[in-house]
Amino acid sequence: MALPSVVPQILPYYICVVDEGDYRVVSLDHAHSLLREYQQREGIDMEQLPSQSLPSDGNEKYEKTIMKSGDKIFYKFMKRIAACQEQILRYSWSGEPLFLTCPTSDVTELPTCSHCGAQRIFEFQLMPALVSILRSANLDNIP
Repeated sequence: MALPSVVPQILPYYICVVDEGDYRVVSLDHAHSLLREYQQREGIDMEQLPSQSLPSDGNEKYEKTIMKSGDKIFYKFMKRIAACQEQILRYSWSGEPLFLTCPTSDVTELPTCSHCGAQRIFEFQLMPALVSILRSANLDNIP
C-alpha cells in the first residue's frame, strides 16, 4: 500500500476549557431569598408544609417513564452534554468515557499496555461536534 506523498494538515483551533461542573451549577440564592421572604411574610414553614398537606405511607416512589427511543445509552449521552452541546473534547483522568451507543466488549475490556504491562487509564474523549469544526490546510489531499 502506497503512503500519500503529502501528510494532511489540520488547521489550528482554539479550545476554551471549562469545567463541566460550571455548566451544571445554577445559583439558587435569589430563589432562596424569595422563599425566606415569603415564609416570614406568611408565617409558613415550608419544611413542615409537604408533610402536613400530603398523606404519605412512607413508600412513595417516583414513576419512571419509558423513553420513546428505548436507547438508554444515547439518552444518557444526550442528557450529559445538553448543557454544552458544542463540546469537542472531554477530559477526565482515570474517569470513564461517555458512550454514544452501547459499547462492545473490545472497548470495555481493554488489554494492558504492550510496553509496560500496566492497566490502561481513560484520559480524554473526542466528541462528535469536533467533526464539524475540523478544517484542513490542504483539502485536496484528504480522501
